[in-house]
Amino acid sequence: IYFKGSNTFIVYFKSVTPFKIDGKSFICMDKQEKTTLKAPKYAQNIWYPLNIDSNLLFVSVADKFWHTASNEFGCSYTDTLLVKDACEPLLFMPNAFTPNGDGLNDYLNFAGKYVDSFHLTIYNRWGDLVFETFDFNSKWDGTFQNKPLPSDVYFYTLNYASIADLGQKEIKGNITIIH
Repeated sequence: IYFKGSNTFIVYFKSVTPFKIDGKSFICMDKQEKTTLKAPKYAQNIWYPLNIDSNLLFVSVADKFWHTASNEFGCSYTDTLLVKDACEPLLFMPNAFTPNGDGLNDYLNFAGKYVDSFHLTIYNRWGDLVFETFDFNSKWDGTFQNKPLPSDVYFYTLNYASIADLGQKEIKGNITIIH
């Protein structure tokens, strides 16, 4: 085929503008929390893996969700969001224990749920570090350098965070060793 002369063509590119899914990426399933995920409205809006046609999605379970928006020209864009099950941390720090070998309350145990990072330091009344741990599941037997510490008041600083609470929190208090 032979063309004589020239023709001008105008090509329009009608893409879907990239977007981010809007909504909380953490819910506490123990508290039956829910979140609403939102994406821009286009000619077609599909949420996967649920196959729901909408630009809004009401979520009550932790899962990976992705939204594909398509315009009238067949162009599409997809974004994903991982919704995690994460609750505010719950911590219990006792204020006394009795490391006397009787089998009752011999260790300082920490209790709680939803703790992601944990750093505990315990000091004597002169500010000397007598115990430190980064392990939420550890126990303290009231010793320092394998020697029992005397009955006294000890001071602690506890720094912690959870997946849901992206910032660090700090608690300060005291613990009494009773023999």
